[in-house]
Amino acid sequence: MSSTLDENSKEKMRSVSVDLNNDASLLIDIPDALCERDKVKFTVHTKTTLSSFQKPEFSVPRQHEDFIWLHDTLVETEDYAGLIIPPAPPKPDFESPREKMHKLGEGEATMTKEEYTKMKQELEAEYLAVFKKTVQVHEIFLQRLSSHPILSKDRNFQIFLEYDQDLSVRRKNAKEMFGGFFKNMVKSADEVLISGVKEVDDFFEQEKTFLLDYFSKIKDSTAKAEKMTRAHKNIADDYIHLSATLNTISAEDTTANKKHLEKLSDLFEKLRKVEGRVASDQELKLTELLRYYMRDIQAAKDLLYRRARALADYENSNKALDKARLKSKDIAQAEEHQQHCLQKFDKLSESGKRELTGFKGRRVVAFRKNLIEMAELEIKHAKNNVALLQGCIDLLKRVGYTFQTLHKTKCLVRRMSSCLQSPLSFDHLCLTENSDSYVFGPSKRLQLPPRSLSGLSVHSSQSEALSVRGSYVGHGANTSGQLEVPRLHSRPRILQRSEGEGDQWKKEATLAE
Repeated sequence: MSSTLDENSKEKMRSVSVDLNNDASLLIDIPDALCERDKVKFTVHTKTTLSSFQKPEFSVPRQHEDFIWLHDTLVETEDYAGLIIPPAPPKPDFESPREKMHKLGEGEATMTKEEYTKMKQELEAEYLAVFKKTVQVHEIFLQRLSSHPILSKDRNFQIFLEYDQDLSVRRKNAKEMFGGFFKNMVKSADEVLISGVKEVDDFFEQEKTFLLDYFSKIKDSTAKAEKMTRAHKNIADDYIHLSATLNTISAEDTTANKKHLEKLSDLFEKLRKVEGRVASDQELKLTELLRYYMRDIQAAKDLLYRRARALADYENSNKALDKARLKSKDIAQAEEHQQHCLQKFDKLSESGKRELTGFKGRRVVAFRKNLIEMAELEIKHAKNNVALLQGCIDLLKRVGYTFQTLHKTKCLVRRMSSCLQSPLSFDHLCLTENSDSYVFGPSKRLQLPPRSLSGLSVHSSQSEALSVRGSYVGHGANTSGQLEVPRLHSRPRILQRSEGEGDQWKKEATLAE
């Protein structure tokens, strides 16, 4: 399965941007991407006025491994230890929609054709949503770098943007992956050791407490948001089955309920589309934002770890200097090391305060923007739901009233049939109420042979003003005429009658008075 990113998808994806790319001197976007199985090839487009680049505008192809390489080189650069390195975009994961598609294929025999088609469309939409989110997180990573006053000038970043050939970045082998795992274990143990180092700045102590608590709450909120989104997707899937079942029943129904069933089937199909959009918007505006800030908070915590490591090194250098002075040995070297550790710690503290302050402002702007947009979309979808449900209720009421009218018209014909001492039937019956028409031919319910009442129509704009007009034709001599019922509960009035069988017509005329 392969996918490409069209302009409409791109515009929708940009709507979740946190307005990072404000510097007009270096603008980066991903206008196109191609997915082939597990690999996604991104077209990275750059427009710049900076003299450090060879051209003012260019595009290069990149893969996910290239983004990971760029992130790792930034993290490993000592000069950037005091910066919050934007989190690396997660690896594209299309396994879930593929697995669902496989299960759908296995269960095709147990579904109706309509159910299968709609379920397949849902899964294709889910696959496309995953694809768009993959492009989005990779684009945001680059925009975070381009908007940073220091990271935007990194040489490796410029190579990533400008080099028009394959970067030939290979995936990590098993040994390197184990090395990274071991490094994380050492880091975790190191964090425990340096946690005993007394903080000398209240600002960083407060930030550490805040980030630990905030990360826990964001993680919990992410799990709840995923559960909420999944619930909306499940409701949309249930609507597919409801709509298909009602449609199947209506196709086999020959009674007056047919139109009710068709309208209900159509209602659930429309509700399915609305519910699908609700799930998609919640995923895009809330869940993805929470996931991103889980990674971004971890990047901020990594900054605090590097600073705490520098503080521990500085305190250890003080102890080493004290020992050197006691032994009167290597004092100059110890003093130089102590000064180096102090300068590094001060530099990390200065840039760290600036980065953490910027993180707070960026976070507030992002959440405010996305939560407002999501609330507006929720209101819009709720109004659509109400309009669909109310419209269906009104329609069913009209249909119910029309069939009530049909029943009373049937009773009227029976009364006339009794007066004429011969049964009548509907050869053709048309009921018109507002803009809806209901036509019944000889094969429908109302048959009272051997005589027929043809050309009968029922017109109604209000339930209090119903009129019935039509003509009837019998098999006897000259038994024809026209009738009218001005209001629903009025008695029939003969407009025109033929000659013959006078006693019967007089009886009917008397009844109509």
